[in-house]
Amino acid sequence: MAWLGTRYRVRFDPGLFSRDGFLAGDDARRAAELNAALEEPDTRAIIAARGGYGMTRILPHLKLEALARAPKWLVGFSDFTALHVEAQALGIMTLHAHNVAGLGRGHSQTRALWSSAIEHPELPRCFEALSVYNAGTARGCLWGGNLTVLFTCLASGRLKPPRGAVLLLEDVAETSYRIDRMLTALLQ
Repeated sequence: MAWLGTRYRVRFDPGLFSRDGFLAGDDARRAAELNAALEEPDTRAIIAARGGYGMTRILPHLKLEALARAPKWLVGFSDFTALHVEAQALGIMTLHAHNVAGLGRGHSQTRALWSSAIEHPELPRCFEALSVYNAGTARGCLWGGNLTVLFTCLASGRLKPPRGAVLLLEDVAETSYRIDRMLTALLQ
């Protein structure tokens, strides 16, 4: 938050530091905090503090019509993917990128790329040093997120990928047979 504060006006609810087991407070508190940010007209971006675990638990309680009326950046990864899926269904562009905690550990090049993506979303992006399994080219809207969360959204009937999208997947702790199971479900 200190780094963000050097460039942007940062606001947060003190409840951010709440604990309820493995969550940052109970579902009602987290939904209320996110709804307040979604409805705040001066808020230009909502950035996950960490991975956003439990986002799928609060989705039914979110006032996404506020986001539709006044789009704003939604930034995060991992479980925050569930909110990316909901925004995409509304036609709102989001950013699968470092959360606040990751920016705190990041270096200046990472932070510069992050800021550029937020401030200049229209600029083309080039992704280098990626592992390539099958070489080729693809064009389309870059879409996706955490594989496990996308699979969960599929199972709940909330997943509606855009046609012609280039799929981006992020997951680090799944075994190969689970990855195969989830990819098969997404393909089918």
